[in-house]
Amino acid sequence: MSAATNSTAGAHAVKALRGAALSFDADPFAVPSGDALRHIPDALVVLRDGRVAAFGAAQDLLP
Repeated sequence: MSAATNSTAGAHAVKALRGAALSFDADPFAVPSGDALRHIPDALVVLRDGRVAAFGAAQDLLP
């Protein structure tokens, strides 16, 4: 996994974590686990001011 931080200290600090991720798109107790679980081999989690601002496939989120 890799991480990047913008160089602007203070207002609107943005960080990005890139690596494999698992996501639950449905309740795994209500549907078969194969239907609930999604594996993203190259995912991106974008954090802005300590909160998740975006999550998904890196190819969909990167400019």
